[in-house]
Amino acid sequence: MFKRKSEQGRSMVEMLGVLAIIGVLSIGGIAGYTLSMRKYRANQIVDVVNKYALVSYSTCQKALLDGEITDITKCSQRGYYEPPSFQDSNLVMPSDVVDITFDSITQSSGMDIVRINAFIRDYNVCKAVESVTGTNDISPCEPAFAGLGLAIFIKFN
Repeated sequence: MFKRKSEQGRSMVEMLGVLAIIGVLSIGGIAGYTLSMRKYRANQIVDVVNKYALVSYSTCQKALLDGEITDITKCSQRGYYEPPSFQDSNLVMPSDVVDITFDSITQSSGMDIVRINAFIRDYNVCKAVESVTGTNDISPCEPAFAGLGLAIFIKFN
């Protein structure tokens, strides 16, 4: 004659446990997403810098072949011959970058090394570019006039 009450729903402890698990998973997901976006933005910058370095290097090679300069290392921002600016190269500036400029070409161990200066808005993105390019030992992200200055070296054979 006694009716047993059937259990309905979940207890408060079970619900709090589920919320705790969801919270931990979402924090990990947000952190992973943030890191992935930072790396993506860094890779975009490196890709554009590589394209600009190729444009600059090709222009300097053409100037060398045309006799406008006698040595490819004469191509420099302050030297005898200056390749087109980033704006004239018809490349799209990534949103995290303030400016990209050509600096110089040097030679080492039979390779031509193009130095490109990038001025980046975000410190974390600058550090990500450093880690992608491996330039953190050579020229770390340092505050500059327009943002964080970073010299990126691209080698051509």
